[in-house]
Amino acid sequence: MPRNTEHKPSHPCFGAGAHTLVGRAHLPVASRDYARMRFTGPAPAREALSPQAAFAWLKDQLNGNTPISVVGVTGPGDPMADPEAMFTTLGLVRQAYPDITLCLTTLGMGLAAHAERLAELGVDHATLLMDSMDPAIVEQLFAWIRPAKHTLPLPEAAQLLVKDQAEAIMALNEAGVTVKVNTTVYPGINTEHIEGLAKRVADLGATVMRLSPCSGSVETSGELDCPSAPCPPDPALMAELRELASKHIELMPERE
Repeated sequence: MPRNTEHKPSHPCFGAGAHTLVGRAHLPVASRDYARMRFTGPAPAREALSPQAAFAWLKDQLNGNTPISVVGVTGPGDPMADPEAMFTTLGLVRQAYPDITLCLTTLGMGLAAHAERLAELGVDHATLLMDSMDPAIVEQLFAWIRPAKHTLPLPEAAQLLVKDQAEAIMALNEAGVTVKVNTTVYPGINTEHIEGLAKRVADLGATVMRLSPCSGSVETSGELDCPSAPCPPDPALMAELRELASKHIELMPERE
């Protein structure tokens, strides 16, 4: 049976307004990515820190009396693409600061096999980035997906990602790790699937969901074959989708 079935309102990733009240730090130790979205805004280039460098930075912040009570592993790649770096970092933090809350953000590919280990380290919240559980929609949203160091044909990779994300939610829930799903709304691509996604992830064991509008920008790197980015959804559409999704799962309040 799951050991933890309620999210914590004081956690900045879950509680309304907590992001302004609770000190948090994101440790960017994920050096690899295993997927690339088609529609992304330009992001500054960032190098991943080693687990030791990330821990040293955190220690300096805490020794300088920076109020940090939540530490998450996220970026610049995906933690599950380099799980040992993630586990080394989490282990260093947990050993030195047993009272700090640990979390991570990931697409979730390959995560199910590590759920118990995450729980043993005291990771009690995980955010999964999921915009659809329909492989055909996933194909429209991703430029490529590389589960290992080679690129699978996108239709095959999309099916694998959908399967792994479902298994990740179930495994995390069973291990007692609270799951939040972050979903970006892309008009004309996944809007008709938002309610179904909300029901599906709730049935699998997710606790809360955040709906965010797409930015409308698109990266035009030469390695990507990017069509025109969808325009951001208008407030009326977002309100309609939030109402539909809320029939099945608790939604994060919109930030003020």
